[in-house]
Amino acid sequence: RATLAVASTAAIIKYSEILSTTGVSSTKALAVLGVLALVQWAALDGTFSSLLLAIILAIGGPLAEIPFMAAGCWHYIDPDYWPLATVGLGPNTGTPWAGLSVITGPCYFAVTTDSIALGRWLATFPNSSKDPIDSE
Repeated sequence: RATLAVASTAAIIKYSEILSTTGVSSTKALAVLGVLALVQWAALDGTFSSLLLAIILAIGGPLAEIPFMAAGCWHYIDPDYWPLATVGLGPNTGTPWAGLSVITGPCYFAVTTDSIALGRWLATFPNSSKDPIDSE
């Protein structure tokens, strides 16, 4: 499952790049990536708790990027300013740095699902619950 987790997350992120650079509408890209991320979750985990965590991070992760974009650390190639345009942020408001892309949410969802699967896999190793500092 760990291999499937990493491979599927890499594929979703690569596909998000393809969708964003080939002119696919943001609505269609969100739908496609959302379905892929949900399929990944169902195949790797399927529990309500991981679904809830992935949804929270799919919303909170991109929003957490805003201070870094405001500081000029990076920007998206083709931002659509969703959902920030609904609250008055965007290129025509004097806040062009607030350029999120709608495809970011499903990528955070996929990475969260991937992290949970990897964490569960690592927990299967002997002594994985021991603190390495306490074992000295």
